[in-house]
Amino acid sequence: MTKSEKNLVGSFSGENYGYRILLAFAEGAEKEGFPQIAKLFRAGAIGESIHAHNMLRAMGGGKILKKDLKVGKIQIKSLEENLNAVVMGEYMAFTKIYPGFIEDGKVEGNKDAEQAFHLASKVEKAHHKVFENALNSFKNGKDLPSAGIFLCPFCGYPSEEITPIKCPVCGALKEKFIEVG
Repeated sequence: MTKSEKNLVGSFSGENYGYRILLAFAEGAEKEGFPQIAKLFRAGAIGESIHAHNMLRAMGGGKILKKDLKVGKIQIKSLEENLNAVVMGEYMAFTKIYPGFIEDGKVEGNKDAEQAFHLASKVEKAHHKVFENALNSFKNGKDLPSAGIFLCPFCGYPSEEITPIKCPVCGALKEKFIEVG
């Protein structure tokens, strides 16, 4: 298995784990009385699921997957701790993890892996920004404003309140965006 293939398998596992943990964090935010932050966690979960599907496609439908993917234990803490964990995780993804994976894809000539990691990196940067905003709002004792959260179904790019004319990451048209409830 090439380095890019190993990176794809690891990213697929990590994105699936991210999906599950963000759904659990959404439940915790609801219980703490922050429904809009819960909505943002759900939107983030859908984005992670989109990334996992993109990794799977880059793997040729999963032909290189091992049968026993290992994932960590989900631990729900306070809303502030959960938000901090997501902010730091997204930061690490777009500053440290995905840049190395993109380079591995380039070196190996694996265009599918390179593209999947490039898209995920750009979207993780956007996720970092919206979760950082949520953390700042929480620290000020406020939920996020009651507004829609929209996602690009192709790359997972999040947009608060309005949808862009086209996705700034993958170019998908405004009409394709989905609203997260």
